[in-house]
Amino acid sequence: MPSSPRKAAEAAHHRRVDPVQPPRPRIHVVTDSASAFPNPETAQRPDVTVLPLTIHIGTRSFLDRNGDTLDEIRPLLGCRETLPVVASPSVEAFLSTFQSISRHTHNILCLLSSSRLCRAVRNARTAAESFTGRMNIFVVDSLTTSAGNGFLITEILRIADQGASLETVVRQLRYLVPRMYAVFFIEDLAYLQHTGRISRAQVMLGEMLGVKPFLSLEEGGLVPLEKVQTQDQAVEKLVEFVSEFTHLHRLAVVYNAQDGDNHGRQLYQRVREVFPGCPVSIIGLGASVASIFGPRSSGLIVFDLPPGLRETAQ
Repeated sequence: MPSSPRKAAEAAHHRRVDPVQPPRPRIHVVTDSASAFPNPETAQRPDVTVLPLTIHIGTRSFLDRNGDTLDEIRPLLGCRETLPVVASPSVEAFLSTFQSISRHTHNILCLLSSSRLCRAVRNARTAAESFTGRMNIFVVDSLTTSAGNGFLITEILRIADQGASLETVVRQLRYLVPRMYAVFFIEDLAYLQHTGRISRAQVMLGEMLGVKPFLSLEEGGLVPLEKVQTQDQAVEKLVEFVSEFTHLHRLAVVYNAQDGDNHGRQLYQRVREVFPGCPVSIIGLGASVASIFGPRSSGLIVFDLPPGLRETAQ
């Protein structure tokens, strides 16, 4: 029996007002809050989740959720008796995050700070095992941190936006990770000694000689490069470090702008002068990175990408 005109009109109305479901994102990126992005809007994308690290100082704990966290903990960072300890997102935090993302996509790429700086990679891999056979979750150790992660995530999002599969994105990421280099100038060695990354003897020797080291991130671990005594020497040594690369793609100067760090500003200007053809980003020292290296530390992130690899990553 044919439907009445009224019912037909109601059916047509419902067809018109039914909301259009947005397309499911192909890939969702998960990272940790030590990551720093040249474009802050990257972290706000709906297909990016940034899990906060937790900073423990004495009996207090702080979630590193945004750029204000460093200002919050700054008054507490001067006391050597209560130096900070950075804790990674727990296995439960990753489980909850993966479960939430599964409502939108089954393809997740976790690109996390070096496993030799924090335990995020290990916790994410443990959580990912619970989704075996139900979701495609790749956990990748970036072997870097801060703007290094930001550069890598920016690149893989660009590749994903062109329609690449998760497997293709991960394969391209394997090319990109070894092309990221980082060196940090450490003002106060007590922070690294507190977390067991250098010995007390190394701290005492550095203080006695009045020298401050450069530490390079190599295969995710900290390796001493050289020692200097003045900030001017530090700037020139960092510029010299960059000069070793022949295929500069991006640079980032990482420093604590809120502490009146003239060394960081001087380094930024010097790098721009010496390498005018390379884009240079200036990145604020995040709370987690400041808690690991010390709030007066500065760093230089180098993305060295030869044309052949650059074309491969297109």
